[in-house]
Amino acid sequence: MRESVQMDSIKVLIIGANDYAKSVVDKLSFDQNSQELELISVSNQEDFHENAENIVCEQYDVYQLIDIALARRVSLTIPCDPFLFSLAIVDKFREAGLNIFGPTETASKLENCNFFSKEFCHRHKIPTANYASFDSKEMSLVYLQNIKYPVLIKPANIFERDYENKQFLAKDFNEAKSFVDLYYSKLYLSNSNKKLIIEEYEESREISIPMIFDGENAFSFIPIKNIFEFNRVNFNFNEMAAFSSEESFQTLSLDLISKKIIEPAIEGLKSEGLEFSGVISFNCKISDEDRVELKCVTSFLSNLNAQIILNLLDENLFDLFFSCSQSKLSFYKEGLHRFPEAAVAYNLIYDYSIFSSLSDEDIESLEIKALEDGYKLIVKNIYDEQNNRDLIKLICFAANSFEAKNYALKTIKKLNLAGKEYIND
Repeated sequence: MRESVQMDSIKVLIIGANDYAKSVVDKLSFDQNSQELELISVSNQEDFHENAENIVCEQYDVYQLIDIALARRVSLTIPCDPFLFSLAIVDKFREAGLNIFGPTETASKLENCNFFSKEFCHRHKIPTANYASFDSKEMSLVYLQNIKYPVLIKPANIFERDYENKQFLAKDFNEAKSFVDLYYSKLYLSNSNKKLIIEEYEESREISIPMIFDGENAFSFIPIKNIFEFNRVNFNFNEMAAFSSEESFQTLSLDLISKKIIEPAIEGLKSEGLEFSGVISFNCKISDEDRVELKCVTSFLSNLNAQIILNLLDENLFDLFFSCSQSKLSFYKEGLHRFPEAAVAYNLIYDYSIFSSLSDEDIESLEIKALEDGYKLIVKNIYDEQNNRDLIKLICFAANSFEAKNYALKTIKKLNLAGKEYIND
């Protein structure tokens, strides 16, 4: 590990109003012992984070963001909203001589265009679900009348409008037809050519392998294992868990995923001249026969993943992101990064009609008790405006996955939330 990048004045611009952005600010603040950083947050929220200077921006304008970065003499910009990559923020910042962490507009198509990613997989023989694409409603319906269900239907292009980004799992033709009718209706106001991707769907285990890629070298984060269990103790249960324990992944064929998916994808990006740098997360599906498929690629950490991974990361985050922006990741050791702890994370739908919201004192008491017991516990009470509901995010860190899971479930019982709905991030 080399020494941290040294500069006279280190200013970091973080763009976004999600938990990923908050986790980045938290981690950078924690790293202050090794580097003096001045953090500047740009979002649509006032007082977004107490550890950063907050600049309110109702709508993101790339040239306005460039002006802010130039005026403040920012050393590195970290966009935490993937929509910005589709606006060519990386290309435009680089043209202005500014360091920025993330993929170019063309490279970001691997995430924000389902059709592009499917064709990319086909060109480089990367296993993925069988699919068909259609430009018209009529041809989509003809195809849907003659296939096996369930199927996954999703727009070819992501990030046009939030309500156009929704993928839909259809159990039969009638459900599929309803979604297709809606997609091609006037309710969807996009003027771009409408294209649908229809792919086979099969229940399987899921694992996400996030890494940082600078175009030549990759630094791998801890894998995220997604576990889905239903009808347990008479309630629906969804768990997203991140484990550092090596045993947790012995049956998940990491070597096979690397050989079949990650290596050909990275070589494909190089051979096609796609300047992908930044976070690249491979979200994979594993069947019972240990057959692997690439589900999708993302260019950022999800809110929950960021809260887990960045809390466990022992590297200096600025050093890591800055080195990536300059294509200098070669000094990091190759292979899977090992973390010293395990973690388990839950999202809980909180029934506020029955229970009052947790107070700050309640949360603090739970967290202090966990520390006394030798665990690190994070409990957040959040209102989900989009779905008009209260959420509790609960993350427990422990020496191994078994202890983390047990303490998390123990905390749920203390919160008197057994029987409530658990959801994936």
